[in-house]
Amino acid sequence: HLNGLIRLETGSVTVDGIDLTAKKPDLKLLRRKVGMVFQYPESQLFADTVFKDVIYGPKNMKKTPDECLALARSAMELTGLEFDAFKDRSPFELSGGEKRRAAIAGVIACEPEYLIMDEPSAGLDPKGKEDIYRLVGQIKARTSPTVIIISHDIDEITQYADRIAVFGEGKIFADFKTRDIAKYADILRARGLDVPLTVKLCEMLRARGLDIDEIKPDGFISEVIGAYRRKNGEGGL
Repeated sequence: HLNGLIRLETGSVTVDGIDLTAKKPDLKLLRRKVGMVFQYPESQLFADTVFKDVIYGPKNMKKTPDECLALARSAMELTGLEFDAFKDRSPFELSGGEKRRAAIAGVIACEPEYLIMDEPSAGLDPKGKEDIYRLVGQIKARTSPTVIIISHDIDEITQYADRIAVFGEGKIFADFKTRDIAKYADILRARGLDVPLTVKLCEMLRARGLDIDEIKPDGFISEVIGAYRRKNGEGGL
């Protein structure tokens, strides 16, 4: 709905003043603003070279050849595909990871303000997941200030997202800052969803007298060690 691929039947969606319930919403403008990366983005590839695939969006936006070249080069370099080495290669002959990066490059070459990614780490090993989320962070910093990720992996979301919205039955059941997720643990469980491992550990540790607030994995261990040492009079870290 957010970029008009599926038209509304009920309810309402407005994106930057574009009302999707209008008879003729400006879908061209909407799709310039909102980019979509599907669950397996490599299935979005279609052209006979990586360069043609990546510039497809900018060309449709009526960018000049020089602008298309610059956007393609920037998008490919950002996604880790060296321009001269990959531009003339068939996207279908790339490795699985390279295909995914080429497809993402084709979306961010349009410089969308909002980027929607459906399960971006699907099918990837732990290293691949880490790499793809590092790329998401770079995209957020360079081209798309707002990135919306759809995921069922609550630990992954807790590690990388700033804000979490819980959907179900056509409703938003909760919308909160990630750091506050422990306060919404009962709501998540009531909806049949799991809570992050770090939240479970926080609950167990609090029951044993250690008050832990940090739920992001990269800071959790240090927080636990610090709380333990304070509790036992050993000072800070």
